[in-house]
Amino acid sequence: MVYGLGLGATALVAGQLDANESLQTTLASLDSPLAELDRLRLHNEAMRSRIRVIRGLQAQRSVVVILLEQVVRSMPAEVSLLALRRHDEALVIEGEATSYAGVTELMRRLEESEAFAAAVLNDVAAEERAAGEVRFLFDLNVSLSVSLSVSLATAGAGHGVVEGQ
Repeated sequence: MVYGLGLGATALVAGQLDANESLQTTLASLDSPLAELDRLRLHNEAMRSRIRVIRGLQAQRSVVVILLEQVVRSMPAEVSLLALRRHDEALVIEGEATSYAGVTELMRRLEESEAFAAAVLNDVAAEERAAGEVRFLFDLNVSLSVSLSVSLATAGAGHGVVEGQ
């Protein structure tokens, strides 16, 4: 009788081992789709992140166009831009003018524009060129209007540089 119980217990253990092995095989076959699902989730997150960046850039693009248009409209004939950078809530404008009056006219026009709030002259220096020609090199900051500052902040942070002669 003990022998029969031993055989019965052995058969039960063998049956349980077979069931465990079957479960492990099934679990192993499910691990592959789960790994693929995790990979797809990561890919989905990366795509969503890229979409957010693109949407921010698209929203910011219209604001940048408005800023550049207002700078161009404010430019007196005797002023040339050398560099234009955005720094936080302001534009930094570097340029040269044939007269100091050209610099002050630029500042006045920028302040009258709806895109800008206040222009502050950081530096101006007279430079003598060939044949006695004098050019005024200047560096000024102009604050963005509140509405454009809010638009840029909601569109996403970014600093751009435009340089030229």
